[in-house]
Amino acid sequence: MKAFLGALVVAALLPGVASATTYHATDSTFASIFASASGGDTIYLADGDYTGFTGATKSSTVTVRPEPGDTPALSLDLDDTASHITFDGFTDLGGWLVNGSDHITIEHSTLTAPIALYNGATDITLDDVVLDDLGEATWEGRLSIIDAHGVTVENSHFGGNAGCSDGIFLGGGSDDVLIQGNEFEGIQQGSCGAHSDPIQFYGSSDVTVDSNYFHDNSTGLMSPDGAGSPFTWTNNVMVADGYAWAVVDGGGVGDVIRHNTIVGDWTIAVTPDHDDDDPDDVTVTDNVLTDDVYIGTAPSGNVTRDYNLVPGGGVGAHTISGTPTFANVAAGRCAYRLMSSSAGYLAASDSEDMGITGCGPPPADTTPPDTTITGGTNGKVSSTSASFTFAATESGSTFECRLDGGSWSTCTSPKSYTSLAAGSHTFDVRATDAASNTDATPASVTWTIGTFSTAPTFVGEHEVSSWTTTTGTAKSTSSFSVQAGDILVAYGMTADASITEAISGGSLSWTLRRSDTTSGYGANYVWTAVVPSNATISVTFTRTAGSNEWGGDVLQLRNSSGIGASAIGRGTGGPSLGLTTTENHSAVVVASVDWNAVSGTSRTWRTTAGALTEESYFFSSGGYTGYGGYHGDVGTAGAKTVGLSAPTGQKYTIAAIEVKGT
Repeated sequence: MKAFLGALVVAALLPGVASATTYHATDSTFASIFASASGGDTIYLADGDYTGFTGATKSSTVTVRPEPGDTPALSLDLDDTASHITFDGFTDLGGWLVNGSDHITIEHSTLTAPIALYNGATDITLDDVVLDDLGEATWEGRLSIIDAHGVTVENSHFGGNAGCSDGIFLGGGSDDVLIQGNEFEGIQQGSCGAHSDPIQFYGSSDVTVDSNYFHDNSTGLMSPDGAGSPFTWTNNVMVADGYAWAVVDGGGVGDVIRHNTIVGDWTIAVTPDHDDDDPDDVTVTDNVLTDDVYIGTAPSGNVTRDYNLVPGGGVGAHTISGTPTFANVAAGRCAYRLMSSSAGYLAASDSEDMGITGCGPPPADTTPPDTTITGGTNGKVSSTSASFTFAATESGSTFECRLDGGSWSTCTSPKSYTSLAAGSHTFDVRATDAASNTDATPASVTWTIGTFSTAPTFVGEHEVSSWTTTTGTAKSTSSFSVQAGDILVAYGMTADASITEAISGGSLSWTLRRSDTTSGYGANYVWTAVVPSNATISVTFTRTAGSNEWGGDVLQLRNSSGIGASAIGRGTGGPSLGLTTTENHSAVVVASVDWNAVSGTSRTWRTTAGALTEESYFFSSGGYTGYGGYHGDVGTAGAKTVGLSAPTGQKYTIAAIEVKGT
């Protein structure tokens, strides 16, 4: 602690300029020192308890600061005799009254108690102030502005809601208020009785809310009663995390909501107020929105909606239906400025970007898109034609394709080829984005045209220990050996469609080929994976919802050229499913689950795809019945019917998948 018996005075004399004095005070000398201080003076406070400081009238600013390294506890009880005082650099600034005072500034400080500006307080500034987890300072705000005028709140942080308070509450005839460059974070409703909002208007006017960053809050701006008009809401970023509303403007008159960016499933609502008074002359333009403006029963002509970027499209001749691409190269609000390649870039009514502005020019796009082949010919086929679909990670990208290492040429998805020769072929595709960045690692697939004469080899079955338990604990197969190129077909079944399943294991990339989760049936899933290298693995099934019975099985096949056709269906009676195989001598895996739990002790598999080798059968009276197996060689490619002709009293879902031979 720096203790002083009196005041240490340092005078700086400049020609023609009055001297400014620096004082050093303790809790016992502060009152007398402040009384004698003049405009331009600075008072440093040593550690101590400075409770209930009332201030006094000064003709120009007196600044009060902590001694460097000290943390004095200062609480405010300012009234209409306090003027021209700046409080700078406090980490324990408490109290809560700025009552009729004028020309008061609080900066670079942390408030440890809420604060109210009221009863004619004028020309009040809060700059770089932390107001986290504070309670209410009259009404509902940790910062309450009531009958205050000429207030600026900037560069400050309103975080958490341990005090169940609004960030800022404006009411009681307050006007000429600027709220700019602040961050509102984590103001959640939780179990709070009063509604907790980052900002609430209730009897204020001429308020500008500009360039603030709202995230992880339940709401944004709450003005449901027409008690904040006219207000201006510009250049704010609001990231959804809670209720449906980013901005609620009830019965507003003359309000402007412009150049804001709304991220997530939030809505701007401009509606009648609680007394059914309609909004009038409200403008909502140049915003990036997640949904169009909601006006409810308000007359549409009372709300101007245009020049907005809305993913699903919206009202206004100049509104764009599109998805924004954000810069994401800075922390905070400016991360949400648009890229130059984004929809809405330079498309606002003032030729600026839609959404926020003022963050400088957009960064140059130097990142190429990633190209993916999403479907098409693969493995070994008999057809001399091939077709491929593909996509890029950046919207608006163009594509170039080539076959067998030839020249690149412009193409679109799907790309098809005909009259190809027997043997191996390779298809490559690369994307180029709007900024002329080209994918340096094109997507590629190689396939072979030939004849199929040999069916896949069935290697083994790997089943979970129990299909009929209701436990939610993960179920795993025993470990087993696999070889590079092996194809694993896994099927999972549940007693009720409300039970969902997932699969993992073996460091494999599992593809869900078919699933049926229709209410009133069992659930049925079929996944496949291609083994990249020799290994010993196990496979795990997990239940992600529900509480009834479930299980899974894995069939291992070798000497296959890949996956062919698949199908799924449901019905009543004996399970039946049509599947048109694509190649000769394929195997077909079949899985069927009966929601009615009919006993299949006497069961008959359909044989148009050849004989079926059954690998799974389980029956749970009052639960479900499951069947699974494979047709080892379906012969000539074409239409097949798989399933069971008995028992016939089932309510089933059935899936089948072709594993091609060589």
